[in-house]
Amino acid sequence: MDEILKNNIFVFNEDFINRNISISDDGLSTIIMLGEQNDVEKEIDNHKEKLNKVKANYDKVKKEDDKLSDENEISSPLNIKEKFLKTLKSEQGWAKRDSEIKGNANKSKVVFDVMVNKLSPLKVSDSEADLRKSFYETLELYKKSGNIETEYRDKIEPVVIPSDIDHSIVTLLSEEVKKIEFSELEQKIHETILEGKQRIVERTNEVFAVEKKNICPCCYQSVSDEYREYLITCINHVLNEDIKNFEERLQRTKLEEISFNTELYKTLDNEIITDIILAIQECNKTICKYNEYINQRLENIYTPISIAQLDLSAKIKDLNLQLKRLETNRLEFNKAIRERKKIKEKLDSINLKLALIETETFLGEYFDAKDKQNKLSNELKQLKDEKSSIEKEIEKLKDKKKNINISLDLINKLLSYVFLDSKRIKLETKNDKFILKSQGANVKPKDVSIGERNIIALCYFFVNSLKGREKQNCYTQESLYVIDDPVSSFDIDNRVETAEKFV
Repeated sequence: MDEILKNNIFVFNEDFINRNISISDDGLSTIIMLGEQNDVEKEIDNHKEKLNKVKANYDKVKKEDDKLSDENEISSPLNIKEKFLKTLKSEQGWAKRDSEIKGNANKSKVVFDVMVNKLSPLKVSDSEADLRKSFYETLELYKKSGNIETEYRDKIEPVVIPSDIDHSIVTLLSEEVKKIEFSELEQKIHETILEGKQRIVERTNEVFAVEKKNICPCCYQSVSDEYREYLITCINHVLNEDIKNFEERLQRTKLEEISFNTELYKTLDNEIITDIILAIQECNKTICKYNEYINQRLENIYTPISIAQLDLSAKIKDLNLQLKRLETNRLEFNKAIRERKKIKEKLDSINLKLALIETETFLGEYFDAKDKQNKLSNELKQLKDEKSSIEKEIEKLKDKKKNINISLDLINKLLSYVFLDSKRIKLETKNDKFILKSQGANVKPKDVSIGERNIIALCYFFVNSLKGREKQNCYTQESLYVIDDPVSSFDIDNRVETAEKFV
């Protein structure tokens, strides 16, 4: 058989009608679905059926989820959480015991997430009675150990000075400075120094040599440049390098007073603190006395000072003994604090174990309810996504249905040809649907006969067979049309005539 003819064989039978013609009711009129439009509509109906099932399932899950979100619902996480917190805040609960540990009048604050994180990993093997007995016995011991909060972390160091400090200072003060031969003016300068007026000489040198002034700072008389230079030379000769070196040695020998913040350590041992204060006072008196002698020697550099040793070394030794006693107390004090911290840690641990026993049921119920709520939330999200996906697919199918091109004019032309009346049976478009009209009026599906249905199907059959052909070549190709049984089911008025007209 010719290949072209093979592709142009068309069969009209009951199966064609069932596949391509659909009649439905929109309440007021008959809707006709033809061909591919009918297939798409069936797809839409299938998707709508799926959508209804998804919506029903979503509503069911949403109802369960809403129930778990209601704080008045006893199985909801919020309701269980409230019972959990109420137990912890009770007069016999964790918050009251924690305030007793801290010595506070008011109950401790209870933070849900914090308590859950602390209690969740705990395992308790002791009985509640044993834990309560241990808690209050340990609490009594803790209260007796005092109200210590922080350690003294800084080590108390001894005062360090050379062991021969007294001998060194006394020797230096008594040391003689080598005299040199002076001119008449230098002798007067030297005598002025010996009278204890060395500072006046030094100031004069500063005015003339450093500040470059020509006015005497003592008599306020002007001097010539030559005399000023001569005076500077004489002063420097008297105050020679050896003198300067000796002055520097005296300055380096000066001692700083001892300072110690006794306020920081009053809680350690007030008696030792008192002894330390007295010892420091004695040391600083001696230091001040030595410094006074050094200043005197600086003022009279050529005049040796002979004094007895003031026993500063022995006084520093006594002070260091007191500081060592205080350091021993500091170490013992810190040890006591660490022990007390261990007691508090034990109390906190027992308190948490008691709290777990008191709330373990609520904690388990809360996690179960929360897990269920999370699963429902995930399920709702999946159903919502599925619902959205089906709705989008339905919209795509509706768009596809709108774009299906069926030659309505040609179908109506054939119908008018069959019935010899353009108004007897006619299809009109409304909201992208084909509406069946008879004499211009809507027709209900129950009033559409099988014969009329088959005639509409036959008209669509011939129109559909021309699909894809150009208008001017519609009837140039050979085609084979097989008209099966449905012709016999045309209405008696149209049976023979219809067949003859199409043939």
